[in-house]
Amino acid sequence: LRGALGLRLAPTPDPAASVRAERAARLLGNTLMQWDDLLTLEEELSGEVRQSHALSRQADRDALTALLNNRAFQRRCRHRLGTDIRHHALLLLDLDNFKTVNDVYGHPFGDQYLQTVARALIRALPSKSLLGRLGGDEFALLLAGHDTAEALVETIDTMHALLSRPVSFEGKRMWPGVSLGVAVYPRDGAS
Repeated sequence: LRGALGLRLAPTPDPAASVRAERAARLLGNTLMQWDDLLTLEEELSGEVRQSHALSRQADRDALTALLNNRAFQRRCRHRLGTDIRHHALLLLDLDNFKTVNDVYGHPFGDQYLQTVARALIRALPSKSLLGRLGGDEFALLLAGHDTAEALVETIDTMHALLSRPVSFEGKRMWPGVSLGVAVYPRDGAS
């Protein structure tokens, strides 16, 4: 260790000083080994933390669209409504005739259709909005700060324009249809 660190202990006539120097060298060596062990442990733990965060994100996401899943959407809505006094609008969307889309065009087309709708909704939403896929062909949006009918109508019009574009996949084309319901918090309810 002394050689690796470049330490040279000068011979001393005092045997006690020589013993102290040897102890100091051993203590320094032990400290460096413990430091290396701690660095290794920290690297391992940070990897496990990253993996844990990734698994948590996956548990909150819909596998097909990568939007919040039903459980995560509801949990985040409860949190927002419980801590925020601003107005919010909850929109529930249902794709019209989706079963027919799957039956006529096949499930790969239906999956592409759902992904296209999800991307369109993401583009249409203002920041700080929550978007989730509740299941099947149902989506939910929580829009923050929509305290006027005009702001809500503007967002719905933007969504309608983006969702009215045809979806194409493997030479097949479909024009989406969407049914929509809206409730405004706190005017329409306290939860």
